[in-house]
Amino acid sequence: MAPALLLSARAILDSLTDVDSEIRSQWSNPGDIFSLLLLIGGDIIQKALGQLVGSQLSIANFHIPLTPVAFSFGWVAYAYSSLTDIVGEGTLMPQIDVPSQVINCCTGYVRDNRSWILGRVLRDHEKRTRGEQGKVTFRIDVFEGTDQKGVDSDRVWWVSWLVILLQQIVAALPWMLYGDWSILFVTLCGTIGALATGMLPQWTKEKWASPRLERGSGKRKVMALTRGNGHSHVMLFVNKGVGWDMEAMATSSGEPQRETRYISLLLTGWWTLLLITCSGLHDHTWFLIGVGGLGMLQNIYVAGSPRPMGSFNIHYTLDSTIISGKKSRRPVDETDNSDTDDNPNPSESVGGVMGALMEVERKFPGAGASLVGVFFPSSLGYEKAKFPFAHERKFWKYAYKTMEARKREKYDSISK
Repeated sequence: MAPALLLSARAILDSLTDVDSEIRSQWSNPGDIFSLLLLIGGDIIQKALGQLVGSQLSIANFHIPLTPVAFSFGWVAYAYSSLTDIVGEGTLMPQIDVPSQVINCCTGYVRDNRSWILGRVLRDHEKRTRGEQGKVTFRIDVFEGTDQKGVDSDRVWWVSWLVILLQQIVAALPWMLYGDWSILFVTLCGTIGALATGMLPQWTKEKWASPRLERGSGKRKVMALTRGNGHSHVMLFVNKGVGWDMEAMATSSGEPQRETRYISLLLTGWWTLLLITCSGLHDHTWFLIGVGGLGMLQNIYVAGSPRPMGSFNIHYTLDSTIISGKKSRRPVDETDNSDTDDNPNPSESVGGVMGALMEVERKFPGAGASLVGVFFPSSLGYEKAKFPFAHERKFWKYAYKTMEARKREKYDSISK
């Protein structure tokens, strides 16, 4: 009996020793984990690419697109998911993640926005003004278009290049310390694949699929970008014959490029071969985990970071801001004489959304009236029942009655 117990105890000790050895070995040089790590985070890669594509390095007459999205653990997953999208819908840009509307304030047409970058422009603008939400019920920021073109290099862009450089330094350490160049080889191949993916011409054609309004064309547009009823921000873009046509951008999608399908297939093969290579590495793998970890942090940072409009090649200057505080819409002492043709000024008692819309209508004829239908849904036009107070009924009856004349007076000089 005793010998059997001794043998059983020795077997348990040997088993514990083997487990301890395996754990030590795995933590010393993790191996099989790469096959898992390289298959997560594909959606993050796509959003990071959507943020950064468009920058170019100009040498003489050559323009080389450079998109600094770092090599990370998600590229294999992204390669296969993007190939599926290209074969199906033929698109590269991510789906819009900020639902919003674009309103043509000259015609009153409301369009659901399908442009990823317009959704991000609105989201980032809301983030920059979030600190004032406690004091502001409704905010309308008015922007005017400029002649400036090109993608601005911001902090996100420069930090991305810094991370890519740091990755190469980390990957070179095992070569310098132990003579093992395999980590540097994998990192360089991953970086080349990432940069090559961002060079596909279809990226820019999808991202900016609409035409610009060029100066001298005589075409003017006033467009509003907002999340719609229930939200407190409106971005009003005034294009005096120059700037992006936001209405067209909201619904445009670039034509799929035939070569994109074949190049994406080659890149998918590239990433598959790199995955097989990584699975065979057994020495100094913590350095490769460090490289991939840096890349993943960069991808997450880029995919979610707010950016200025100029980094999306959307150049507007802030002209004015209309802010409405927390005031209730309450009646004032007046006679309900809605048939008068006098232009009533918005009373100081008008607050909230209605007060801001009345003010923007005074400054930009048609803009406030177009937005009334969004934030007070009903048919576009003067309806007495829509406005419970006399001072509001006076204002909007006059505004709708004289709108066309005021538009001509306000905007005809632009086309001359």
